[in-house]
Amino acid sequence: MNKPLNIRRIAELAKCSPSTVSRVLSGRKTNIPISEETRQRVLEVCHKLDYQPSIHALRFFSRQAGVIGFLKASGEMRDDDNLSKSLFAVCRELLSRGYRTLPLLGSAEFVETKEHLNLFKRNEIDGLIVWGAREEHTFLDELAEAGFPYLLLTNRVGAHPAVYAEQKEILRTLTQSCIDRGARRIAGIMSRNGDSYRQRLAGF
Repeated sequence: MNKPLNIRRIAELAKCSPSTVSRVLSGRKTNIPISEETRQRVLEVCHKLDYQPSIHALRFFSRQAGVIGFLKASGEMRDDDNLSKSLFAVCRELLSRGYRTLPLLGSAEFVETKEHLNLFKRNEIDGLIVWGAREEHTFLDELAEAGFPYLLLTNRVGAHPAVYAEQKEILRTLTQSCIDRGARRIAGIMSRNGDSYRQRLAGF
């Protein structure tokens, strides 16, 4: 009786481990080096047997999903040009690095069911980018305690890892530009979200 054709069988024929087969077929760079000889041997076996691996098998053996979650922290549904541009830029950059992007909405149900943790536990995402985080978003502390990789985008909240613009200097430059143009009564409309708001206010 013929053995079923799967990653384990490919690994057996290519004389390597299933995880090595998974890394070769995923095409993603890892910290574990794979010799060109081994890579070619795996590809030749797959080509000879016309093997097409399932995405679930690749995830299981590599322990990587090849997916990064992009979470809009607030559950509000509304048009946001900055969000759209940020999501597009993130998708483009991740795609160039061999990752796909999973858009997520931080609704009350999403947080209550611990989906921000379960996505990692189910091996559905490798990391999480959080857009528009606020100080009241306690799920950030849960991510930190669990040790899952995450990053805040646009806002800084406490000691959580974040990528953001220097809001204070930006607002200071804009305000000075208005003054240089002769403006004397300048209004600022800002959202009171975490540290970014305080920085904008300080620079205004």
